[in-house]
Amino acid sequence: MEHLVVALAVQVDRALESRSFGRSGQAQDGVDVVGFFSSQRPTVYQAKKYERFTATDLRRAVTAYADGERPFDAHRLVVVTTADVRDTKVDLELTRLREQHHDLVVDLWGRQQLSDMLFGLPDLVRRFFGEDTMRVFCRPLPDGERTADLGDSGQEQALEQYLAHLGSYLRAGLHGLVGLALEDPDGAGVLSTELAAWLQPGRHVQVVGGSGTGKSHTLAHTALGLAQAGSVPILMRAGVYEGRVEDSLDESVAPFASQSADCLVQAARLKGLPVVLLLDAINECPRRLQDRLMLQLGSWCRRVEATLVSTGHDFVNVPAVIGGARLRVADPTLQQRVALLRCYGVDPQQEEVVEEECQAFATAFELSMAAQLARRLPTGAGRAALLDAYLSEQLQEASQPTAL
Repeated sequence: MEHLVVALAVQVDRALESRSFGRSGQAQDGVDVVGFFSSQRPTVYQAKKYERFTATDLRRAVTAYADGERPFDAHRLVVVTTADVRDTKVDLELTRLREQHHDLVVDLWGRQQLSDMLFGLPDLVRRFFGEDTMRVFCRPLPDGERTADLGDSGQEQALEQYLAHLGSYLRAGLHGLVGLALEDPDGAGVLSTELAAWLQPGRHVQVVGGSGTGKSHTLAHTALGLAQAGSVPILMRAGVYEGRVEDSLDESVAPFASQSADCLVQAARLKGLPVVLLLDAINECPRRLQDRLMLQLGSWCRRVEATLVSTGHDFVNVPAVIGGARLRVADPTLQQRVALLRCYGVDPQQEEVVEEECQAFATAFELSMAAQLARRLPTGAGRAALLDAYLSEQLQEASQPTAL
């Protein structure tokens, strides 16, 4: 078990070096394995070969390191167990421990997480569990079948159709994109209009901001820009995830392709096109599933060499393999507010009047709604009046507005 964790630290977390700490009988202060990285403090791991894992076991494991000498001054502790950790008490205890030890990133890998990681690591499965297990568990394609599959011209045609259908869907009713600042903690960053050009293969990024700041709108335009520049974008909402990322990816591409997501990726590799996964609204994924989602995405992105762009309300912990830039959507400036109103239909001659009437609205979404409903808004309208006008507008198109 300990040797497996040493291997996973390198293969999954991308440690430069990992090794077991100490030997049997020595005081280890809650550390079985340590991983070293080039640009961050070490990560320590505990290996628990348990049949059953409880909230008490988790608390003892974390306390052994967090309240001890803390060897290696690690920034992250990963508790790894062979047991199933799908338990509400374990989830709640993990949340409590994270809040209690805010200076330490605490992760938990259980049976399901290990299974998801190993599925994409056939060499590791062969090493630790044998050739026969690898062939059944990882289901690798024979070399001849893989070559034939990659050489199928139908896959290239399916890829072209996917990009065409996705583009048509995204462009329908899509307004222009006003460049809003996406800032990193150091004050640098990029404009939302330049995100597609700014991305590079392997440059993973998280974009965060409150509701209505334009994250989903930016992703739609970014997907179109990437496709035009020769990349293959896959747009996925985190809310569709239910435990297996391959199923969620297939569901995301299904409206635009008859092939699975993996088949599209294979066709992209055949043509030498980069793959970019645009994951929208991580906050819509249940908290109990978020860590599992990010672990599976880390494994998937590494396996298919994809770049991940994700959005959400707040930054989330991710495996090192998909770690990268962290950008926050800035509030629109005065010039950007005017540009938003103009983009959504305000006459240039009325810009000053409308802008003055729209002082109560802060986000890009509120301003876009206000611009489209300017004639319906009373003087001095606030957010409640904006909602009322929006609902009234929608009800005009309903067959039974009173009942609705």
